[in-house]
Amino acid sequence: MLQVAVIGLGRFGRGVAYSLVELGAEVLAIDANPERVQEIADQVARAVTLDATDRRSLMHVGASDVDAAVVAIGSDMETSIFVTSVLSELKVEPIVARARRPLHARILRKVGAHRVCYLEQDMGAHIAKSLMGQHVVDWFTVAEGLEVAHLVVGPPLAGRSLMDLHFRKNYGLMVVGHMGAGAWSGATGGVMNLPEPDEPLLAGDHIAVAGPHEAIDRLQRQLSEADRG
Repeated sequence: MLQVAVIGLGRFGRGVAYSLVELGAEVLAIDANPERVQEIADQVARAVTLDATDRRSLMHVGASDVDAAVVAIGSDMETSIFVTSVLSELKVEPIVARARRPLHARILRKVGAHRVCYLEQDMGAHIAKSLMGQHVVDWFTVAEGLEVAHLVVGPPLAGRSLMDLHFRKNYGLMVVGHMGAGAWSGATGGVMNLPEPDEPLLAGDHIAVAGPHEAIDRLQRQLSEADRG
């Protein structure tokens, strides 16, 4: 089970935590405000009140052992930067951090954030979904019943073309974008092109798929299961 630390339990942080729980993750919820911690305590695996800038406290509650962390502190730039830095020192990966402005985002990246977002609380589910598998780079809702996910190719897709995979028939999804692994940068992104149906997908390539939530979830689970052998 994926273990995620969510630090900062304002509306955005709670939205991420609740969505992660719904998606089957084990959430460690952290905030310095005991009222916020009490509010979420019954909904997550563990909720603790502590100063997340304290490295020893984070280690004591197991934050150094999680599979991912979300720094959801939006109002205090200095604290969010410091917490991100501490998590980076503890080798937590990936770290998703919320920024208020571009300068804040640049600093967060410099101190160790692998991904920065400006999203508000109603996009908590978006962040949660993107954490649920190592093959998921991004995942968002376009309209009711239609979602788009940015995925990293691995078995059972690698080495086979879209034509060979019969993607719509077998996966219930449309591949709407493709980019070679070498063209992607985690910091700056990259530009996807329309996929060539007869060209094999390579391990590490990036694709964008569109379709219902259930179909995307099923595909990303297959990719994750294939990694585990």
